[in-house]
This record gives sequence, C-alpha cells and structure tokens, in this order.
Amino acid sequence: MDNHESTISTINICEEMAKCADGKTFVPQILVDDSYFGGLTELKSYYETPFQEN
Repeated sequence: MDNHESTISTINICEEMAKCADGKTFVPQILVDDSYFGGLTELKSYYETPFQEN
C-alpha cells in the first residue's frame, strides 16, 4: 500500500466513524457494540450521575 492508498483508507475510516457518531468528528466519540454512546461530555455526565436502581 502506498502513501496515497493509505490516505484514502484513512479518509474512508473517518467518514464511516462520523456516520456512526451522528456526524461528529472530534475525539473521543464512543461506540459500544455498534451503538453510539457519545463523546467526552456524555462520558463525564455518565460518571457524575448517581446510579439509581429500579
């Protein structure tokens, strides 16, 4: 694979990740089992919210 092919491959991966992350391209974007969780803000919120049992 030459440098040009590597660049195209990287672009394709980034485009695919943006589709999975509702168009967001900044990092981190967190996916769990092919489901979009969110980014850093959502992760912080998840850990700052007290756990509630049902």
